[in-house]
Amino acid sequence: MQIQLPKVHYFFLQKQINWLLFKGLAECFFKCQRPCGIPVFSFYLYGCLSEMLSGWLLKVAG
Repeated sequence: MQIQLPKVHYFFLQKQINWLLFKGLAECFFKCQRPCGIPVFSFYLYGCLSEMLSGWLLKVAG
């Protein structure tokens, strides 16, 4: 099922998602206090970001 969004609305949504990703990335980056290796860190970052995004999607959908 595809949702059709007006172009303008989609543009703002895209900007909002980009900002959230950037903000989320920064937050997750700072949460990883101890020096973690790249594999551990990327796994941690992925988990942290997906958690944030699913929370945001729930807010938007809810």
